[in-house]
Amino acid sequence: MILKTGYWRRGLALASAVLAMGLCGCSAMAPVGGAPQASATAPPPLVQDCGIASIGSPSTYACDGKVYTSFALTKLRSDSK
Repeated sequence: MILKTGYWRRGLALASAVLAMGLCGCSAMAPVGGAPQASATAPPPLVQDCGIASIGSPSTYACDGKVYTSFALTKLRSDSK
């Protein structure tokens, strides 16, 4: 009875379309290695150039796609001198 109504064919077509979209979406993604990282000679980020991620103890800041605590930013600055 299910085969006569056409629901089976519609379901198969829908499943095929979802599978095709999923495979195409994965092929458009960036490779696992991603973009090359900034060189080691670049200065560490300043707190003024970062966005506040959370206010607490310690405060966290989002800089260049990474999240740092206030202590980590201070340590990066002192190590670079």
